[in-house]
Amino acid sequence: MFETIKILIDLYLKLFQTNNMKKLLLFISAIVTVASLHSCSSDSGSGQSLSFKVNGVQKSFRVVAEYANSKTYIYGYIGNGVNPTEVVEFNMQVGDTTNPVEDFSYHNNESNDNGTATVISNVTSNTSNKAEGTFSGTIIPSGGGEAIIISDGKFSVTPKFAG
Repeated sequence: MFETIKILIDLYLKLFQTNNMKKLLLFISAIVTVASLHSCSSDSGSGQSLSFKVNGVQKSFRVVAEYANSKTYIYGYIGNGVNPTEVVEFNMQVGDTTNPVEDFSYHNNESNDNGTATVISNVTSNTSNKAEGTFSGTIIPSGGGEAIIISDGKFSVTPKFAG
């Protein structure tokens, strides 16, 4: 539990520095989700998955997913949580299966700003109880440089209800 609190404090500090309200809302959602996961049985959260390739290199993320305000918020990270090496986050309007992945963001230790993301998704389930699908896309770094290619993205989450 102590490590989880350290993770959340570090995430809060990073989000606070960006002055991004969507990310702050996601952080608050993550706190509620982590608190509810700790109050559930030890096998809660099993079966959650989020993975994709970044420029051809496979990545698998730890996942926090929450349902609030008719949206599913998905947050994934790699690393020890206190100082994750990579972070991905996006959300979806529940019920929208046309191209529901919104506000896609990917950060790694090499960049603090992910730039402009264009993501195409194929969602097979998108309810307040379950979200599954695939995605791919391109991120053009805002500071210039090579495009980041996201491919073979897959997610399967069971969001926890906020509040």
